[in-house]
Amino acid sequence: MKLIVSWALAGAVLMGGAPAVAGEQVGVTAPSTYAVNFIERAEAASVLQLLAKTQDDLRTGTEPPFPYDLSSGSVVLYDEVAVAPRDAFLALDLDKVALVQPDRNVNSVLKVYDITVSAGRQDSRIWKVRMWVNGGGNVEKIDLHFGPPAPF
Repeated sequence: MKLIVSWALAGAVLMGGAPAVAGEQVGVTAPSTYAVNFIERAEAASVLQLLAKTQDDLRTGTEPPFPYDLSSGSVVLYDEVAVAPRDAFLALDLDKVALVQPDRNVNSVLKVYDITVSAGRQDSRIWKVRMWVNGGGNVEKIDLHFGPPAPF
């Protein structure tokens, strides 16, 4: 995990971001520290709150306000390739978020966010979470990919 956090913080410094501390949120809480790139800290906290609420709603069986796609994958050599997307999403530990950034290269009406989450393992592998949010603030798609940290 030290490698993940170091990579995220180094990436934040190199890309002009700074470590952020999320404030208290009503209902679902965001992790206490993480790095941000090209995004205001308040927006990053609301993105993480939306992701946590979406995860909590799925866990409790609450119907989402807008149906969304959920997918996950991994390199074929990792055991996580056999995990169902729903199971992978529910097992995702949002207290281990290392980095939040928008995808500035997507030309879309949807906002796309990339969230890096430490898998909490000795081998420093990570979950790369990509979340698409529509103009109404509803999740349209969540894609999870398990793999090694950047630059791989």
